[in-house]
Amino acid sequence: MGAALRVRDAISERNRIAVVVGLGCGLRQGEVFGLSPEGIDYERGLLHVRRQVQAILGRLYFALPKGKKIRAVDLPPSVADELKRHIAAFPPVEVELPWGKPEGERGSSPCSSPRASATPSR
Repeated sequence: MGAALRVRDAISERNRIAVVVGLGCGLRQGEVFGLSPEGIDYERGLLHVRRQVQAILGRLYFALPKGKKIRAVDLPPSVADELKRHIAAFPPVEVELPWGKPEGERGSSPCSSPRASATPSR
């Protein structure tokens, strides 16, 4: 854990949220990159994991989470506070990526993670 916290403290403010959410909620890297504001339930303290960002030969696309299982994970108050600060400092932008494979149907919506994330249009 000490090494992960050193990484968190060493990376840019914009990208730090990926480490905070990954460690605090137990998400995989692609799941963090696939988050959108609609997946954050501050009131219930939940984060809805509905997609992940994958790459094949450098081309990004959306896919279901590992095991093709959509799930909700606990959102600790400290992580929720960090997410609120991050979204205020770096407002979500619309990102469009293919769904299912690099040449798949494209989907878009606001993203809040430091990488591409969006909701597939299905």
